[in-house]
Order: sequence, then structure tokens, then C-alpha cells
Amino acid sequence: IRKELGLTASVGVAANKFVAKVASDLNKPNGLVVVAPGKEKEFLSPLPIRRIWGVGPKTETVLKKIGLERIGQIAAMSHSELTARLGKSGAHFWQLSQGIDDRPVVSEEGCKSIGHEITFDTDTGDWALLKRTLLGLTEKVAQRLRLNGVSARTIAIKFREADFSTCTRRITLNNPVDTSEKIFPAALGLLRNLFREDILVRLIGVYAGNLETDAGEKQGSLFDQAPEKDRKLAAALDDISRRFGGEAITRAALVSKKKLYE
Repeated sequence: IRKELGLTASVGVAANKFVAKVASDLNKPNGLVVVAPGKEKEFLSPLPIRRIWGVGPKTETVLKKIGLERIGQIAAMSHSELTARLGKSGAHFWQLSQGIDDRPVVSEEGCKSIGHEITFDTDTGDWALLKRTLLGLTEKVAQRLRLNGVSARTIAIKFREADFSTCTRRITLNNPVDTSEKIFPAALGLLRNLFREDILVRLIGVYAGNLETDAGEKQGSLFDQAPEKDRKLAAALDDISRRFGGEAITRAALVSKKKLYE
């Protein structure tokens, strides 16, 4: 990935999906964590309970009220006791705390959604930085939509705070879109609804879903010619990127002041 795309990637290697996912999240960016078979429970034991798939902020509060803060503490409880307290969720958490996950790995042809996300090097509450980062992610999503010959009716954002609590918000549009001019305002509106000045943000992401194949001509508006102009502009940008590389052209809003004066 680094050689061909110039990107870093964090990798988790384990005997099942859950443990591999947890491992992949531990040493970002560019980390590699390998959990040997039979060591799953030992690996998970010291980690906070929010690392368990399905434990959100509300569930974390409930678990902490009964004295459970580490995955190992859940693993030490009996299956029947945890189930009695939390029902089916308790059984689910107990199984994962033991490092057990029997879900098969299933590969899917085609894509159901296209997205990009970024984890900040330092948790931030800078609205200008969040907005600029969102625009950059939107550009990448829009370009990939066009590259794959699809448009999206649903736009979603992922928003993770410094304490790892994570929210997603989505909106379904009247018409399918594949340009930043249409995607960014929708994504920005969702981000505004989640942002608060008193919290720090760890990660944001943009996703395009409910995809439709671009077959034939799109129905346009008799009076509004902006969508067609947007698509022509996007096509020109895509052509420049193909011919001269992805860094050949970008939006002024994504260029730092330092670069402007270099």
C-alpha cells in the first residue's frame, strides 16, 4: 500500500474478525499488531470495555456502574451472571471478551458504499480544520464515485470524539450525486449538527451510499444548469489528475498558507 499508493495502513492479524479489528486500531497510524492463536483472551484482557464491538457510550456507562472497566473483568464473570444482568447483549459481550468470534469472513463483489475517513494526529476542536478536512475527504469520495461510474443518493458522516464515542449521521438526497459541489453541503450540515465547542474530535469520515450506476443521460432541470457545469468541471479535474497525478490540482481551500508563500 505504501509503495503503490503512498499511504499508511494499520493492520491487525488474528485468528478471528473481532480480535483482528481491535488489533488494527491499537497502533495507528501505520501499525502492525499480531495476536497469536490462543492468545486472544490475554491480548484483550487489559483493554478498556469500549473496545468491545457493540459497547457505545450508554452501554459503557451501564457496565462501569457494575464495576466493569476492562475486558478482562467481563471475561472473569460467569456467562450466566452477565446474561442475567444484560440479557442477549451480556452473552454477546462475554463471548467477545473470551476472544471468541465465529463469524465467517465473506468477500462481497462490488461496493455498497464509498468512503474516506481520517484520524487526526492530535485530537482537535478547531472548526476550520474540521471543515477543511471534510472538504478534502469529500473530494476523494466524489472522485472515486466518478471513477467507479456510480452516483450516491445517501451521504453519511462518521464522527469520533476523543473518548472514542462514535456517532454516524446520514441524509438521503432527492437526486443521485457524484460531485463535491453536491456532496459537501450535505456532509457539512451533518457535521454541524454533531460538532460542539466543548469536545475534541479524534476522527471524521465521509461516506456515499445507496449507489446507482450512471447509465445513460441524467435527467436535468430545465432552469438550473449548475449540475451540468459541476459535472463538466469534475470531468476536467479528473482528466488533469489522470494525466499529471493526484497532486496536480486541488481546491484553494485545501492549500495551506505556508504552501501559498513558498
